[in-house]
Amino acid sequence: MRFPSPSSPFIGRDEHLRILAADGRAARETGSRTTFVHGEAGVGKTRLLEEHLRRAPYAMTALGGCAEAGADGLPFAPFSTALRALVREGGSGADLGRLLPEPGEGTSGTDEGRARLFEAVLTFLEERSRPDGLTLVLEDLHRADASTLDLLSFLVRDLGPAPVHLIVSVRTDDLHRTHRLRRSLPELERLPRVTRLDVEPFSREEVDAQATALRGTRLSATDLDLLWRRSGGNPLFVESLVGGGDPAGAPLPDGPRDLLLSTVDPLPEATRRVLGLAATAGTRVPHTLLAEVARRVGVDEEELETALRPAVDARVLRALDDGYAFRHALLAEAVHADLLPGERVRLHRRYAEALGQGLARMAERERAVRLAHHAHAAHDQPLALEAAWRAVGHVAAVDAYPEQLDLLERVLELWESVPDAAERLGRSRADVLTLAAEVCLVAGSPRRAVDYADGGLAELGVTGLHEKGRPPTEAERISRLRHARALALKDLGLDGALEELVEATGLLPYDHPDRIPVLSTLAATLDGARPPSAGRGNRPTLPSPGPGGARPAQRGGLPRHPRLGDGPTRAGRRLGPARRGRRPGQGDRRGTDRDPGPGEPRRRAPEPGAVGGERRGDLGGAAPMP
Repeated sequence: MRFPSPSSPFIGRDEHLRILAADGRAARETGSRTTFVHGEAGVGKTRLLEEHLRRAPYAMTALGGCAEAGADGLPFAPFSTALRALVREGGSGADLGRLLPEPGEGTSGTDEGRARLFEAVLTFLEERSRPDGLTLVLEDLHRADASTLDLLSFLVRDLGPAPVHLIVSVRTDDLHRTHRLRRSLPELERLPRVTRLDVEPFSREEVDAQATALRGTRLSATDLDLLWRRSGGNPLFVESLVGGGDPAGAPLPDGPRDLLLSTVDPLPEATRRVLGLAATAGTRVPHTLLAEVARRVGVDEEELETALRPAVDARVLRALDDGYAFRHALLAEAVHADLLPGERVRLHRRYAEALGQGLARMAERERAVRLAHHAHAAHDQPLALEAAWRAVGHVAAVDAYPEQLDLLERVLELWESVPDAAERLGRSRADVLTLAAEVCLVAGSPRRAVDYADGGLAELGVTGLHEKGRPPTEAERISRLRHARALALKDLGLDGALEELVEATGLLPYDHPDRIPVLSTLAATLDGARPPSAGRGNRPTLPSPGPGGARPAQRGGLPRHPRLGDGPTRAGRRLGPARRGRRPGQGDRRGTDRDPGPGEPRRRAPEPGAVGGERRGDLGGAAPMP
């Protein structure tokens, strides 16, 4: 049998191919072998088997698949398909009439007739396997009827010295607690000539290779991280998301979504309702939070646990020490997207109510971030504004730069919708724009830093350079915006950084603490702009640091904007411990505790990072401005 070249590239799986090839050689040399290939839907079991068969040197191969109808379908369906193909290629199927019936032909139902049928199949496979070997592939055993399982069990035990390599694929996520294979499969896999091969999801590097092969160009590190998390390393989902044009934020196409929901549809109505409740929280949900929200929609804790049991048995959910997690992140997205719009808003509102009351054994940072998400999804704009600002301070404490920037952008997005936003936060819009510009620098988004700095200057009414001797009222704020703008321009390789730095320096009093970092950046800029052959005598004179102060130490270059996972950099040190969300003396800390809810895929990496304020404000630690 010949196989067409696939349209998608084959990535990785070298060890899996090696094991399959070794089992095939052993079958030809020493007798029959059986390999059970396990993996979740879409993980690439069929693609792996196609690649193996293309490389295998066998003279004879045949494939059969179990029909969707399962036990209600035609008995022996996968064997009938495979044996029919072998007969067409020259075998004699005279004794297989009951497996390959002509229309209108009847079958005998006695045990003796069944035994003769099994022997006929065994004899036929032995004959067709000689002299060069035979590979027989049966796909989707999880759908097999009882008769197919009986025949398979017979062949695995009795093929003996025949050079037959049986390869059987099994979808593990369909093996619910009462599935017949949960009992019979382990018995077969303990036999001496049987191998179990587990096909795991792709690693981050393999997802990178697959996405690059499909797109022709590599994704950014941020988009790759989000694609890997959303897809769970499942090649089918990677291909679907990449094909959507926006790998990091595209909604899941109908085909993969229907595949995911096929495990949910057969569950009881009460279970599906609770799954919608759980999916509203995201991929993972603590039991205490789920129980509190369930109580608010009229489901007590005993009813909740009864409804959750079928979902855990069907492997839709995994029970954790403190809650539950969906088997796959995209499954949570699919269940959430399947809710009606009104349902989604109501459930998010219930979550916001529960989180607003406070929950035992939930960290304040997690509560703040979850509340910000649910209030926004519930369209409660005043609460969403305040919750997002609180969360800014909490994520700042763990250097969650992209997360903090997302939250600041949400505050700015909601600002015009909340008339008393400044009174609620105790901060002006210019304060938020200034902080956003500074966070963009350490989050590696210099172009956006320029935009936010320009917005902040416009908010303060700044249209040009200030007049000498007449510092503006908001001199300190303007200096910070000028400094952030200069750093961003320098990072982008654009002109104007030097003028911005001179302006930022002139706005500050001699004894202002921000003057030293601005002067340090100015010195580094002048040093970088000087031609290599210029002597020290040609060096421009730096502004004086003050009447009695020493000239600030020069740094070896402009700050480098860190990527997620980098250690402390000069960009972080430039902002100082207070601006990075830490009080002086605190060490560097990192963490990842945000699990964004479904339905709102983010383009930024979910790993948090931030810049915060020195003083605590009225809203639970949001990064305030001086």
